[in-house]
Amino acid sequence: MVFSLASESGAVYQVEDAPFNPPGGRSRLHLCRDHTGRERVAKLYPAPVADPPAADRIRAAAARGAAVLADAEAAGTVAEAADTSINFPIDVLVGGQAVVGVVLPLIPRPFRYDNGQPRTLDHLCSASAPPAAFRVGVLIRICEIFTVLEGAGLVHGDVSPKNLVWRPDRPHAYLLDCDGLRPVGSAAVGGAVAPGFADPRWITRRITAHDEHSDRYGLAVLMYRGLLLAPDAPALIGDTWHPPTGLPGDLDPRLRALFDRAFGDPHATDARPGATQWRDTLRDVFLGEYGTSHRPEAVEALDRHARPFRDGSAATPPAAPGG
Repeated sequence: MVFSLASESGAVYQVEDAPFNPPGGRSRLHLCRDHTGRERVAKLYPAPVADPPAADRIRAAAARGAAVLADAEAAGTVAEAADTSINFPIDVLVGGQAVVGVVLPLIPRPFRYDNGQPRTLDHLCSASAPPAAFRVGVLIRICEIFTVLEGAGLVHGDVSPKNLVWRPDRPHAYLLDCDGLRPVGSAAVGGAVAPGFADPRWITRRITAHDEHSDRYGLAVLMYRGLLLAPDAPALIGDTWHPPTGLPGDLDPRLRALFDRAFGDPHATDARPGATQWRDTLRDVFLGEYGTSHRPEAVEALDRHARPFRDGSAATPPAAPGG
């Protein structure tokens, strides 16, 4: 069955009655079509967002997303550049004075499995992941996406493999769950936290929600898992800090320096590398002079380091808590 839903902009969407996301999610996702017949997604929140600053942040994200997507769809460049690889909301659904949901672009087809489900980054961090050269390309694109957000002064708040998708034919990535983007320094409470990616400051209640430093922490865990395929993540268990155990002794010193800064002190924030630093270092370590080829020795070293995790010969570390 299909029902009509009008947005704050005055657009009317034809929405499929049955949600397509698995049960148990915080929000319900429904396929819908706009007035041109283009497929979109209606994301309906479990509770209306009535707090004016929070509702205004959703509206600001939607205004930005609508402008970016209109230009990209007109040029046929959706998910090509980093700034068009962000799943911004593009319209706002309201009930009275509250925001009850948003309209999102449908995840581009190459970033979905045949059954329509998102091709999340979990696979790229697993024992069956593609070769190192491909993973490096995906991770560089992820850094480029977060460079865009950092440049705009925006916090994502839930950096984890479930909120990033990739395509198997070429090393691109696309960021999800972006209707909660908020400016750096804005107040926030709670939010989702993926196991292994929770900022230690959040675990110890030094902050009430993930902030821009938390995004940098999550990005560092992604770099660690994606480059080395090590199944552990740094973890704060009780009062004891457990840094990652899968850093090889001969890791390029430029990368080791970034990991040391990211994971040396679980409560320090000023040293955590930003997306631009990760991007530039990955390029310097793994790409040729003009960024069009890979340095064979560096890529081969990554594949060699990942081999114990691929064949199961590495020791399995204790699981990190989600918070």
